[in-house]
Amino acid sequence: MNDWDGTANRREDITGHMDEETDLRSMEAGHRKEGSQSAGKIHGGKACESSGKIHGGKGSQSMGKAVLVWALLCAVLVFLDQYTKYLAVTFLKPRGSVSLIPGVLELRYLENRGAAFGILQNRQWVFVIFAVVCLILCAWISFRFAVDGRHKGSQICLAILAAGAAGNLADRASRGYVVDFIYFSLIRFPVFNLADVCVSAGTIVLIVLVLFVYRE
Repeated sequence: MNDWDGTANRREDITGHMDEETDLRSMEAGHRKEGSQSAGKIHGGKACESSGKIHGGKGSQSMGKAVLVWALLCAVLVFLDQYTKYLAVTFLKPRGSVSLIPGVLELRYLENRGAAFGILQNRQWVFVIFAVVCLILCAWISFRFAVDGRHKGSQICLAILAAGAAGNLADRASRGYVVDFIYFSLIRFPVFNLADVCVSAGTIVLIVLVLFVYRE
């Protein structure tokens, strides 16, 4: 009888040890699972952060590139406008006019104290204020488009428009008038300059884009 009780006790001890080992293994498995989940969360978070940084960096680079292109285009057009006016003052002013295509196109020197194409004479302060407002609006709208990464065509048009406004503004600030020198004698179109071309072309193309391309 005592032998039977001892055997039973030993069996209970063995079963208890086995249960303890099973519990320990379960706890170790649970810790491993929790560790894997934590590591996954950490790595996932780092991956998301890295992905966000990469995309954010690309967005910043794209915006910076758009702003740089806008500024360069505007600067080049202003330079060309001022250089052609310098040539007109230096070489055309003493001669008055030069025929390029008889009866169609000629270069004619004119000091314009009005707006584009000679309208609103002797209203310098109005044109200065208008040009400054135009430059600020063009730059601000283009910057917003660059931030959103959209409407690249509009950004180019606004750069051309801003260059025209800046070119004539530079004339008014330095000379008190705008130098015009291009004249279509065939239709007797008012004498104009490269800045006027930029203002007109930029505005017309921008209107077309807004009406027929960008519908939102």
